[in-house]
Amino acid sequence: MSRRRRFGPPDGVEAVRRGGPLCPLHHGREPGTVTLPGRHRDLLTGTTPDSALTPDRFGAAVLEEQP
Repeated sequence: MSRRRRFGPPDGVEAVRRGGPLCPLHHGREPGTVTLPGRHRDLLTGTTPDSALTPDRFGAAVLEEQP
């Protein structure tokens, strides 16, 4: 049985989902690590973050959920 983790971005990080991809956008001055709800592939970089993502200041990602 798999459980989906609840996604809650830290202060300074906005999470937007329109359709499929999850898009964390970092607006803050301080680093903020985003815990990901499951396995994802970043469509901008082609990387597959393990279970968390730490975007650069003013950084963004486009995350597609993977099986």
